[in-house]
Amino acid sequence: MFGCEYAGPGGHLDIPEHISEAGLADRVRLTDGKVIPFDDGAFDLVISNQVFEHIPNFNENLREIGRVLGGGGTFINFFPHKGTVFEVHCRAPMPHWFGSNVVRAPLLLAGKLSGLGRRKKERNPIRWVRFWLSWLEGNTFYRSKRDVLRSYRDEGFQDVEIDTLGYVLARHRGSTWALIRFMPFSERLAQRFFGLMIVARKGPRD
Repeated sequence: MFGCEYAGPGGHLDIPEHISEAGLADRVRLTDGKVIPFDDGAFDLVISNQVFEHIPNFNENLREIGRVLGGGGTFINFFPHKGTVFEVHCRAPMPHWFGSNVVRAPLLLAGKLSGLGRRKKERNPIRWVRFWLSWLEGNTFYRSKRDVLRSYRDEGFQDVEIDTLGYVLARHRGSTWALIRFMPFSERLAQRFFGLMIVARKGPRD
């Protein structure tokens, strides 16, 4: 297995140090966010976990992943989409549904005042809201499920399947979340609360 990490502007600047300390310099490579530093067709499987909501150039990155996948290779991608109820970083409901801070701000404030949200040590609600308004605007690029699936088709991926329910049942086995399987529209509910677990295959080699 090999890894690829982004350590450019907006990323975690201490990633190269962690890679070196862990002795993984020969296994984990750094990317500029545009080019994956591996050869064409190098892998049979690529996995991305909660990255694509931070990527402005969605299609370009799908294309680059397709490049490093061999013919018939599989891409497993898990990330939140615009339709998820809770914004996964600040954990407030629905601020990512809207592009205007005029709407986002009261939603964030309501989330903070109701006891939701991360950065709980920040007791001042106004500062908390300002922090997340700035963070969401600079670090997230949420897309609708329809736009996501269109991008996969445009970049030549085949057999595109969404199996968020399968992820929830495997990840939260034994928890109350597992009861979601007995609810009506269980897959749709899973996507609303967790996001999109997409399994897609690259077309065969020519």
